Amino acid sequence: MRRMASNYYQWLTALLILLTLYFGGAYFLPFLMPWLGKFLYISLPFILAAFLAVLLDPLVNKLEARFKLKRSLAVLLTLSGVVGGFIVIWALILARLILETLRLTRELPEYREQIIIFVDHVWQKANALLEKGVAFYRELPPQLHQAVKDNIDNIVAKGQQLIISASETLLRSVQVLPASITGGFVVLIIAILAAFFLLKDKEKIIRFWLQLLNPPWGETTLEVGSKIILAFTGYLKAQLILITITTILAIGGLYLTGSQFALTMGIVVGLMDFIPVLGPGSVLLPWALLSYFHGQGFFALKLVILYGVLSLVRQLLEAKVVADNVGLHPLATLIAIYTGYQLWGALGVVLGPILLIAIQAVIKTGITRI
Repeated sequence: MRRMASNYYQWLTALLILLTLYFGGAYFLPFLMPWLGKFLYISLPFILAAFLAVLLDPLVNKLEARFKLKRSLAVLLTLSGVVGGFIVIWALILARLILETLRLTRELPEYREQIIIFVDHVWQKANALLEKGVAFYRELPPQLHQAVKDNIDNIVAKGQQLIISASETLLRSVQVLPASITGGFVVLIIAILAAFFLLKDKEKIIRFWLQLLNPPWGETTLEVGSKIILAFTGYLKAQLILITITTILAIGGLYLTGSQFALTMGIVVGLMDFIPVLGPGSVLLPWALLSYFHGQGFFALKLVILYGVLSLVRQLLEAKVVADNVGLHPLATLIAIYTGYQLWGALGVVLGPILLIAIQAVIKTGITRI
């Protein structure tokens, strides 16, 4: 009976936590978003450092135990190997990426001009057909003639403006891509240094925390925090796996279609895959439209098919991959993703599983009994 009451108390507390988080997110999150964005931007290197530390800690422990190394040396060797391999791979990718970006930067304005010419040509043909008229149009009153032409003119003008705006946005995104990647190395260096100290002084950090808080709060918060960090790291790992799969499929698919910018656009597609509202379609569909206007209808069809394949693979794998890496059932993960999206939009796709992880950690560690 006492155990049932304890479980009931835990679930009730978890429900209160969930309701607090929901109302806090629904009413206060919009006001906090600008500050939250700045906080995430500033703390990004340290979030990456924590992610690296959690991923590499088991390897560091094995090196330390098997070869009787000092922890600092084991950390240094592990980080050097991982980071060295990462730098070599990215150096090769970046060299190719710069070449493709320069070529794409030169060709995109030509696409835009040809689209404008094509739309004008289509409009002239349509206008000539309109001038010749059909029986129904001729029977319309003169006032309606002008109204119809004005509406068509307005639609065509808006279509041209939309295409021009989309091509300019894509051009700007491609132009800043190498600079963004280069700037990311600064963040990466800080993250590596922070990860080194986190791994090296893990025991000191734990002892400091336990001394800071009186029992049982120190042990309990440490246990809850470690579970949340592990689960959150697992969620980031799952997203990284999904983005990697999307990027590889996109690059491979673009190479098969004969694209000259397979690597550049494949990476852009992979990065967009992390943004739920945009996704690969924000790159592939406008590109397909541009290609169609450029007279490459078959290539445009290939891009649409590639988008369909990427979307299908993402939908099939997301719940399973996230569940395997954070320790949640696929159905629970799917519910958390959908509920988060309905409550908080695109941000909720990330917040939903994280909140579910936090509640699960609270219940499992028994913090509600304190």
